[in-house]
Amino acid sequence: MTDRRDLVEAFAVAFTDAFGSRAIEVAKSQHDEAVGIVRERWQQIIEACGARMA
Repeated sequence: MTDRRDLVEAFAVAFTDAFGSRAIEVAKSQHDEAVGIVRERWQQIIEACGARMA
């Protein structure tokens, strides 16, 4: 899987639209349950959501 910042950003937009102010909390919950590359991707989503919500 390659790093696709545009896809991460698009997912973060949809994720924050869906979960609003709880987006980071929900993403962290998913991150905590994930392993390997999936965990890395959730970390990217958490960071992108944080930047979007700042």
